[in-house]
Amino acid sequence: MTIEANDLIFDVQGDIFDVRASGIIKFGDKILLHRSRENLALIGGKQKMDESSTTAVIREYREELHVTVVPERLLWIMDHQFIDDQQKHQQIQLVHLMKLASDVLPPDTFTVGQHTFEWVKLADLKAKRVYPLWLRKVSELPSVPVYMNDVFSSD
Repeated sequence: MTIEANDLIFDVQGDIFDVRASGIIKFGDKILLHRSRENLALIGGKQKMDESSTTAVIREYREELHVTVVPERLLWIMDHQFIDDQQKHQQIQLVHLMKLASDVLPPDTFTVGQHTFEWVKLADLKAKRVYPLWLRKVSELPSVPVYMNDVFSSD
């Protein structure tokens, strides 16, 4: 994990808390996801101090895909926990619906620099290795913001 100046990330007794902003572009019945090895994930990154979540998503799309996106609306507010390399992470993630300002993206899987992206049908998400896990259950995008909780129980 690369930490940059002003990232909203905090060490809490050896565990990590951070704020992340992500965006989804929808084209027909497909959404664009980031492919990393065998997994698919939302496109986005850590939000910075004094940066709105939409500004963070615009920055991430510019850095990773070299495209300009415009925010349409907030889709999900996610309370997310996971363990990575024996370290607990708790994350608040804001997921926005975005649209391309004017750029055109390839219709299938493509690579920009070191990043690979893939268009995935919403109906196919349940059969893919998609993170966060709840995204596998999505069959349509919500019309109003929805709270998603996948915080691990201590039970």
